[in-house]
Amino acid sequence: MSQMDTNPPIPTRAMVVYAHPDDPDFSIGGTAAAWSQAGAEVIYVLITSGNSGSHVEGMTKEHLAAIREEEQRAAARECGVHEVVFLRYDDGTLQPTLGLRKDLVRVMRKYRPDTVVCGDPIAFFYGNFYINHPDHRAAAVATLEAVFPAVSMPLAFPDLLAEGYEAHSVREVWVTDSTLKDTMVDISGTLANKIAALRQHKSQVEGWDPTEMVTAWAREEGEKAGLVAAEGFRRMILGREESTPSVSADVGIEETQAPDSLQTSYGEVVLAHCAPMLREEIALLGQADPFESQLGLTGRLRAALADLDAAALRWHPEPGAWSIIELLAHLVHTEIVYGYRYRAIVAHPEGPIPGYDQEAWATELPEANRPAHDLLGELAALKQINVTFLQGLSQEQRARWGLHSERGPESVAALIGAIAGHDLIHEAQIKENIRLWQAQG
Repeated sequence: MSQMDTNPPIPTRAMVVYAHPDDPDFSIGGTAAAWSQAGAEVIYVLITSGNSGSHVEGMTKEHLAAIREEEQRAAARECGVHEVVFLRYDDGTLQPTLGLRKDLVRVMRKYRPDTVVCGDPIAFFYGNFYINHPDHRAAAVATLEAVFPAVSMPLAFPDLLAEGYEAHSVREVWVTDSTLKDTMVDISGTLANKIAALRQHKSQVEGWDPTEMVTAWAREEGEKAGLVAAEGFRRMILGREESTPSVSADVGIEETQAPDSLQTSYGEVVLAHCAPMLREEIALLGQADPFESQLGLTGRLRAALADLDAAALRWHPEPGAWSIIELLAHLVHTEIVYGYRYRAIVAHPEGPIPGYDQEAWATELPEANRPAHDLLGELAALKQINVTFLQGLSQEQRARWGLHSERGPESVAALIGAIAGHDLIHEAQIKENIRLWQAQG
């Protein structure tokens, strides 16, 4: 690019990969918050848990790792990020090995981001006062080598293909902390989120207030592009899709030449009322009947789980991944949240949709200690109540929309398709957990 781009498209799903807890918050906290508010799904991947970053007498690596992981989860929530994956490599000894590349390919194939964000692998010096941490450079090298070409090559790491992790092409890479910036993201509206995130890293900041320094950095970046506050990137465009939508950072409204609406069996879905995540879930449902699919969900899950014991239900296939019980708990609460949103939109169209922070709840999963049969029973009851309500709505009522505080506009019709697609995503994950459990004996 010959000029600084100050209005780049917002990804549908971005994966942010760094070496240590607090790295994402320093480098991309404002952008992550802006993307999340616009409806993008942002996933943090931390290669280490920062288990060497302490001078406290008597501290152990294990205890420090637990502290810093919890700090990073809290910091991520300040930016609207609710998926944080820890690969748990040792802090301070990171190398861009084939093993690390494979682990990154696995997580990229699992989450299938269209955009990957990482640090600059060639950055050794910043001014005359800071030498870049070797873990930062190693993490960046490993990430870029996973993106190209390994993640998109079916024959690379064939055992991953056998595990069900199919090849995936990343369309864009955004490099932070680079001297070759060509893209600026306006973070004037989310600078406070970035500062709040950094304050969560109490084991590292030790009472230091990041406000003055981080604000100065953001203003300095913004001046390069005529913005009040910004974060800068080197943006690599590896592949293009002409139909790929960009999203307005203000309200999450589609800005492409895609069709204005979809005609479905459950009503007209206006695409301007769909954040990227909703569009993806609706597309997964396709032309299937959303009500039939939802009402049949618990029966399908009961059959799939019939022969599993408690250990299988609570087993985590990899660090950061949900167990079957946690996935069931998430389905239950999502049904509660969506039921609330349907009724809020019908009662107060074109108004704000308040309350029920679903994503914050999903991070903690407080109901995940309940037995599977209890969760399935509640899920079945909630499905029956909500589907009956939705089937009784007129087409005019299904077309109504409201303004979600984080995702922008969303209509009842869009939510009908999205919840059914969401069910299918988590049903597939439950079945994948079962397959992996059985494979490992």
